[in-house]
Amino acid sequence: MLTLQLVQSRYDRGQTLTRIWRGALSGALIKRKKDEAEQEIVLRLLEHVERHDVVSQDGFAKQIGIAKGLANAYFNRCLQKGWIKLRQVPKQRFLYYLTPKGFAEKARLIPACLKADSLGIPADGER
Repeated sequence: MLTLQLVQSRYDRGQTLTRIWRGALSGALIKRKKDEAEQEIVLRLLEHVERHDVVSQDGFAKQIGIAKGLANAYFNRCLQKGWIKLRQVPKQRFLYYLTPKGFAEKARLIPACLKADSLGIPADGER
């Protein structure tokens, strides 16, 4: 009886460790996929700013299928990191343009995003 309890105890601990390991693995995988998705969105934003003279956060959000508030957060992050600059023009309108740091970041992100191309985020002009 004691042997059976010992075996059962070891079995239970093994199952628990397996569940913990699987949970940690899936957590790491989820974090990696989230990071890849964020890099993809930043790359799309930098490409969008580079290609278009008139850039609106709303238009960008609609184009890639994210919320306006999330697009605003990505624009602000890129502004803070110095990847894009903002210039105000009349009637509360703004022009965004890519900085040299932005070009460098875009060049860094392209190979990383090519590996993670299966995320399903449409490229500019795709829908």
